[in-house]
Amino acid sequence: IPTEICVQNVAGDQGLKVHVDGKTTLAELRMKIAASVHVDSNVQLSLILGTQKLPDVPHLTMAELHVDQKAVMTLVKEPVRTILTASMNHPPAIWNAVTGKCLMTFGTHERDVLTAVFSQDGTSVLTTSTDLIANIWNVNSGECTTILPHNTELENSATFSPDGRLVLTTSLKRTAEIVVKNFNKKI
Repeated sequence: IPTEICVQNVAGDQGLKVHVDGKTTLAELRMKIAASVHVDSNVQLSLILGTQKLPDVPHLTMAELHVDQKAVMTLVKEPVRTILTASMNHPPAIWNAVTGKCLMTFGTHERDVLTAVFSQDGTSVLTTSTDLIANIWNVNSGECTTILPHNTELENSATFSPDGRLVLTTSLKRTAEIVVKNFNKKI
C-alpha cells in the first residue's frame, strides 16, 4: 500500500512529504530525503520515528520498521564524527570515526607533519611540519588558505586561540610565537 510519510525538522515544522510503500528500504527513503534536502558532506541525516532513532540498516523495509500511513518522521542533521591525523609519511587527513573512511587530505608538506588540529568552529585545520612551515587549511575545500610566517626554528606544535583569530606556535628551542591568523602578522 503506497504511503505518504511526513518528514519534519526538530522544531516540528513540516519539511516534506515522501511517498513510499512497504517494500521501500531505509536506504531508498534516505536517498529520497537527501534529494530534497541540502546536506553538506560533513553532515549525516538521522531519522526519528516516534521516539526511536531508526537504525542505520539500509536493507530494512518500511514494513519491517512498522511505518504506517500516519507516520511522521523527524529529520535530524548531525555532524559526522571525525578524527584528524598527522603523520610522518602521509599528509594530514580527516577520517570518518565510524566507518574509518578517509574524507579528505590536506596537501603536502615537504617534510614530516608534526601537528594537525581543528579550529574551535571546525572550519579550519592548522598543521606544522619539519619543513619549518605552519599552514591553515580549509576543511571544506582542502585548500591551504594561509601559510603562517615562521622563524628558522622547527615548529614543534601549534594551536588556535578559542576565538580562532590567533595561532600559537612553539619550537623545539622553547620559543613561542603568536600570529594573527587573518593578517599573517607576528605579535
